[in-house]
Amino acid sequence: MICYHNGNYIDEDTIKLGVSSPAFQYGYGIFTSLRTKDGQAKLLSKHLERLESSSSLIGIDYPEINFGEIIEKLVKLNDNPNLRIKIIIHEESYQQSGVLVLASQLNLYPKPIKLTLISKNYEANSLRKIKSLNYLENVYLHRRALNEGFDEGLLVNSQNLICECCYANIFFIKEGRIHTPKADNNNILNGIIRQEIIKQNTVIERDIFLDELPSFEDAFITNSVQGIVYIEQIDELKYSSELDPPRQKVHFLY
Repeated sequence: MICYHNGNYIDEDTIKLGVSSPAFQYGYGIFTSLRTKDGQAKLLSKHLERLESSSSLIGIDYPEINFGEIIEKLVKLNDNPNLRIKIIIHEESYQQSGVLVLASQLNLYPKPIKLTLISKNYEANSLRKIKSLNYLENVYLHRRALNEGFDEGLLVNSQNLICECCYANIFFIKEGRIHTPKADNNNILNGIIRQEIIKQNTVIERDIFLDELPSFEDAFITNSVQGIVYIEQIDELKYSSELDPPRQKVHFLY
């Protein structure tokens, strides 16, 4: 795939990053992932607002470039209107930032997914509100879930409060109302799609405990690549199938 790196459009296999850079040595950088649909980068302004805010928080210069034009060109160069896009702003050397915009094939979940309880020690961490390149914990826990035969992992803290998934926010449905864990602590990344779901629907944000899972009638996860994906089961607990009974419609324009 053709990608963007510091002003150049080049094949992904030819991109070179210095091994002595703070990004490689310490994961010093931030990123966001999104998709294009029919050639349009969905909710791009929201992603860029978060990138700019995160760059200020960790002290990386935010580049004054037109990401919309870059993504539009990547769509054309790759001859694909539906791409997965990952924007990375990283520190190449002290106080010198670099930019990567990676394009890849868009792979969507083909059906409702299965979750497993993968952590009961997901404690507050100031980096969790930032999508930093220090993403090893999420990758490690997700791979554990895959190795156990599930699609995603559900993260819970030591107080048995449900937080989020490895790569997604989580929502539950009960008596026609949507519930989701609060994002006003450092355990949860307030995802762009999470924000849109809350904007477009009446959603109850509250503490949700692990032992409440059987009381919910349905559940789904969200992120900026997959959109809304319904859950088939969490460990041994099964939710409704796609057709019987019909799943509740959640308002979401994407």
